Amino acid sequence: MLDVHFLFGGEQSISNVTARVFEVPACGGFLLTNACDQLERLYAVGTEMVCYRSLEELHRLASHYLAHPEERRGIAARAQARARSEHTFKRRLEEMFDLVARKA
Repeated sequence: MLDVHFLFGGEQSISNVTARVFEVPACGGFLLTNACDQLERLYAVGTEMVCYRSLEELHRLASHYLAHPEERRGIAARAQARARSEHTFKRRLEEMFDLVARKA
């Protein structure tokens, strides 16, 4: 699965992480997504997640990974392992409760 997201006609946000960043990898899909500052703390960019910063880079990366399915599958498998071990709803809720407890 190749999932591509790009905001046309506006300033590209570099700080937003959407649910797609967790859902696609958790299901075993390959995600080619817009670059985002937060992604580097969630995944190993380049080995678990592939990001682009321009339409030209998007085209180059999409062409590359469509032509190299084994490489694409390897990245998807590593992202899936990370998502299933570290990016679960249970883990997110635990982090939220810990944060609330520290603030209380």
